[in-house]
Amino acid sequence: MVWVFEYAYSALLLQCLLLFFYLLGKQLPTYQNICFRRILETGCVTTTLDIVTCIMLEHVDSTPPWLLHGGLISFYIFFLLRMYLLFEFTLCLTGVKYRLGKAAERLFEIPLLLFCALTVTAPWTHFIYRIAPDGVFWHSRSYFSLYVTFAIYLALCLYLVIRYRKRLRKLQFFGYIGFCGLLTLGSISRMYNDDNLSMNLFYAIAIMVIYLTIQDPSRYLRGNNTFFNQEGLYDLAFDHIERNQKMALMCLRVNNYEEVKSSVGKRGGVGMQENVVESFFQSMPRPMIVFYLGNGCFVLVDQGETEEEAFREAVDKYFNDPVDPSDELLTMKAATAYIPASMPKASVGELLAAVNYLFSELRARGRESRLMGDAHTLRKMERDFEVDEALERTIRDASILLYYQPIYSCSEHRFTSAEVLSRIEDEKLGFLMPVDFIENAERSGSIMRLDQLVYEKACSFIQRNDLGKIGLDYLEVNLSPVCGSHEGLEDDLRRLAGKYGISLHSLNLEITESAASDMMQMSRYMEALGSEGMKFSLDDYGTGFSNVIKIMSLPFEIIKIDKSIVWSYFRGENNYLKSIIGNFREQGFKVLAEGVETEEMASELERLGCDYEQGFYYSKPICETEFLRFLQEQ
Repeated sequence: MVWVFEYAYSALLLQCLLLFFYLLGKQLPTYQNICFRRILETGCVTTTLDIVTCIMLEHVDSTPPWLLHGGLISFYIFFLLRMYLLFEFTLCLTGVKYRLGKAAERLFEIPLLLFCALTVTAPWTHFIYRIAPDGVFWHSRSYFSLYVTFAIYLALCLYLVIRYRKRLRKLQFFGYIGFCGLLTLGSISRMYNDDNLSMNLFYAIAIMVIYLTIQDPSRYLRGNNTFFNQEGLYDLAFDHIERNQKMALMCLRVNNYEEVKSSVGKRGGVGMQENVVESFFQSMPRPMIVFYLGNGCFVLVDQGETEEEAFREAVDKYFNDPVDPSDELLTMKAATAYIPASMPKASVGELLAAVNYLFSELRARGRESRLMGDAHTLRKMERDFEVDEALERTIRDASILLYYQPIYSCSEHRFTSAEVLSRIEDEKLGFLMPVDFIENAERSGSIMRLDQLVYEKACSFIQRNDLGKIGLDYLEVNLSPVCGSHEGLEDDLRRLAGKYGISLHSLNLEITESAASDMMQMSRYMEALGSEGMKFSLDDYGTGFSNVIKIMSLPFEIIKIDKSIVWSYFRGENNYLKSIIGNFREQGFKVLAEGVETEEMASELERLGCDYEQGFYYSKPICETEFLRFLQEQ
């Protein structure tokens, strides 16, 4: 028999090139990638054995029988092993691999093991092939069992891909279908025209299709190909969790990373900050898999468990000094969070949620902060997620509850207004106070919708209850800092008041200093709405860095002194409350004291010159029904 080797030589060259470039590139250590590397390696070995055995058969007289039989047995085993590895790869690709029990895995191995066992006996049983005493080689009838076993695994692969096609991208699905088609054509060609070795080329082209459509080497790389991306982190985490592999995660948030990158690049020093980051990664005591999620956020995956302290020390060493010693603005500080390998990781969704949560906490806490992703953090994260869901349900159903805390006028000796406060009654979490959900609303971005809902419900209350008849002049509604920078704030407030047919005279907005940080915009809003009758109070004066000049430049009517200052005065810890009250009154502001809890406090604050008082001495925040009853009793 004369073989045509050109197809096999071309196939071997193509497969070797694919293997070379695959090993040269950055690959994630997932079982799917390990399977694909084994497929490439096995393909090269199979094609090499095919070429070598055919050459030996051409020179059968000069080839030792043991070498010839060993080559043939190895070729048939590797031929089928190659297909079995493709089946393993398909199990990983469709996500079925990790859900199979040990018994099912053993079951799928039976056709391969049975064929291998029978092939080893071929020199004596003439299974698969026969070599006559005169050196003539031919395949026996059982030769077709090779292609039957091959077809079993190919059919299983095709079934898995069609059955779980929704888990694949369109390009992956059609690439795999094309791959199966090429293998089918190649196997038919080999069965009926065994001497041209063309199946090797069909197989090599099919593998190249998989390489380009499914194992795309650039899919997991970000930007300049230095680091892996978020999709890569998801797949690695999924793989390791499903295989119960050990994995510790180190979250690194490098402040000013993008800014330094841009600035250094403009100065002609592109790559300087990458060198700092690369040096840090190389300094770690163990090799790390590095993912960059953007905005200076890196995740380092350690397949062992580097001690947290070693990680922190490396961070301190590489991120405390300026990138450019002559420019302090080019300083990269780093905040860190550590998720130990010992922490339970129930699902990839939970793990990545924990990573995102830790990064949001690092962002909120600022430079050089440190967190531990332990069970306590997970419980807090889960609680925050539950609160976020409750908040979303409340806004969606417009089911926010309004509570009212009366405000007493010292000059008129009556309750002239009330602060509107929000509460949530959730079917799952129960009764939630503002301290339980306001921070979540600000973090999730739902605070604007929440503020609008509270404002609208306050407008509805005023529409249903004539303020004059119940003895009030107006209601005080809080405005969050985020809303203070909203471009359409003025129109929204005016529109909602108009929707319920109420005058802006019946509303007083409580604004914190941080909400008024954009002086020009806030001043414009206040002047426009104030001209239509709306009033404004500065809320929680004294809780932060108070800029008196800025306060005086805005048209506030009332300054609300935070309860912390009031309580500090009555504990004898300060005596500047009187001067605060006097200074504001001299400038024409009215002053309200929060946190009034006793008759003594009420009398002393009135003596110091407070215009209004608010606190539990008069009433705690109460629901609408109780509030109306309270006013009726006064």
